[in-house]
Amino acid sequence: MKGREREEKEKRRRREGKRGEELSSCLEPYSLYQNEQKRVVVPFIAGSRAKAFISFMQNNVTTKNIIAFQARYLGVRISCYGNNTAERQQRVHSIQRGYHEMGSFWYSCRDIVAVRQFFTAKVYAQSTTGLTALAWSQSDSKVIESTLCRLLRKITNRWFSVKDENGQLQCTFDNRQLLGWFGLPRHHVELRVQRLLMYQCWSQFPEDFEQPIACLFGEWPKECSSQFRSDGRPACTFAQSEPWTKQILRDFKSLCEIDKGRDFFEELDFRIAFLFS
Repeated sequence: MKGREREEKEKRRRREGKRGEELSSCLEPYSLYQNEQKRVVVPFIAGSRAKAFISFMQNNVTTKNIIAFQARYLGVRISCYGNNTAERQQRVHSIQRGYHEMGSFWYSCRDIVAVRQFFTAKVYAQSTTGLTALAWSQSDSKVIESTLCRLLRKITNRWFSVKDENGQLQCTFDNRQLLGWFGLPRHHVELRVQRLLMYQCWSQFPEDFEQPIACLFGEWPKECSSQFRSDGRPACTFAQSEPWTKQILRDFKSLCEIDKGRDFFEELDFRIAFLFS
């Protein structure tokens, strides 16, 4: 029995080493290299017993690298469950930490402009930085936005509150009005603007952004399967597309809501890949 387990572990090591060599060979022509000592393996397993299999791998599989449920990559967390729950929870903690670091400032400062500036820099900025790297849903943004507005209500109680029947202070603004008064966009809107600015940089300097463009459109490494056809349009219907493709389609469609954006979107005619070629 022990001999069989030892043989299985050796097979896993060889398999992992082969995958690492394949990835290194793909990266090398682009002057990109792995740090194998710091590599963390985040397995993604689908199915009814996925959590049990992942737990087994974490506790029993011996490899050269760490096997983890989640890992930080370029500032954001990726999870073995294929969702943003870990990163979303981390953002909530960061927002709360930024708020509490200012202590009594929120209640002692009478300059509302200063309060607005500090809230934007210390709290709101924590909720958006780096999230353009993820396929972020609007439901994820709602969770973060509710936390932001709860903290805003604590700050603005002295300015925008009235007493209810029980003598408790109640804010008279809803979430949208509260963010608007502070000059803050809704969370999903801010992320969409940041992504559109990112796409603009990609289209202007495609040679500087080969890696993210290739990851999205499947042109690098060569073995990747493209989500877009040769005419620049998505290869699948919207419902069948993977999350990043859906996100970029939603982002470009949102341009219809601004001046001359509809003309640009109609002229583009879903040939999105041509913007980055």
